[in-house]
Amino acid sequence: MKKPAKFLMIFYIAFLGILASAVFSQISSGPVPILKWLGTAGYEITFGDTVILIDPFLTRPPVNFFSKDFKGDEELNSSVALISEVIKKADYILVGHSHWDHLMDVPYIAKKTGARVIGSESTANILRSYDVSEEQIIPVKGGEQIKFPNFSVKVIPSLHSLNGKKRVGIPGVVGAPLKPPLKVADLKEGGTFGYYLRLGKYTILHIGSANFIENEVRYLPSPDVAILGTLARENTEDYTYRIIKLLNPKVVIPTHWDNFLLPFSEGAEEIAELGESGKVENFVKEIKEVSPGTRVIVQKFLETYTVGSE
Repeated sequence: MKKPAKFLMIFYIAFLGILASAVFSQISSGPVPILKWLGTAGYEITFGDTVILIDPFLTRPPVNFFSKDFKGDEELNSSVALISEVIKKADYILVGHSHWDHLMDVPYIAKKTGARVIGSESTANILRSYDVSEEQIIPVKGGEQIKFPNFSVKVIPSLHSLNGKKRVGIPGVVGAPLKPPLKVADLKEGGTFGYYLRLGKYTILHIGSANFIENEVRYLPSPDVAILGTLARENTEDYTYRIIKLLNPKVVIPTHWDNFLLPFSEGAEEIAELGESGKVENFVKEIKEVSPGTRVIVQKFLETYTVGSE
C-alpha cells in the first residue's frame, strides 16, 4: 500500500473513532430518570426538565378501610399545605386506578401545576368533578402508546388486587362527574392500568396493584426498573413468581406495602392488620428466591433512586 493511501486510512479510522466516541458521550450524558417515592403507590419521576407523577397520594386521611364496618363515608379534602411542601412541579400525572389512595390528591395537583393527567374514564370524571380543564385530561382504555416530547408511555390493561373475600374493594365505575365534596366510596376502582415508560435509554414499569394480566406483560421488554405492588398479593396465585419470571427486571422496587391510613409524617409503616403477608421483607425474599440476580430496593418516603446507578 502506498504511504498516502495508508495515511488516509489511518486518518479515517481515527476520525470514525472520535465521532463514535462523541456520539456515545452525548448519549451517555443525556438525562437519567430519578425516582422518588411519595408513599403508597406514588412516585415522582424526574427526567431532565420533565416531572412525571404516578398515583401521588399524600393527604392520607383517616379511613376505617380494614374494619368490617367500612362504609367509605369519610369526606375527601386534600392537604394543600403538605402537597405544596412536597410537590413543586408536575408536567404529567399517570393514574393507575380511581380509588382514593391513588386519585384523591390528583385534582388539586393538576389544577395547581397544570399537569396533564392520564387515566380511565372514571378518573376523568373525578377530575371533571373538580373542574380540572378538559385540555389537561387524557382518558385511556388500555393499550395506547403515547409519545410525548422526551418520553413515551404504554398504557397496560391490568387488574386490581383482591381482598380477603376475593373481591375488588369499592368496585364499579364513575360514569359522570359528581358534586364535591366527594367521599371515599365515591372514588370507585373504575378499571386498572399499569404504565411502561421509555425515558431515553431507560425503561420503567409501574404496576401499583398486586395483580396483572399475563398476556399484557408477557411481551414487554424487560424493564430496567419494575415498581410492583405488594398489598394483598397473597390473593393472587403465585403473584411474585409469575410476574418476576415474565418481566425479568434488573431492579424491583416494592410499592403499596406501607400503611396508607397513617399520616404521611409517620413515614413508611407496614400494615399490622395483614400480619406476615404484609411485611415487605417477605416480598423481597420471594423475589430473591425466584431471581437471585435481581436487585430489590426498599425505599423510605421521599427517598430517591437514580436509574442505572447500580
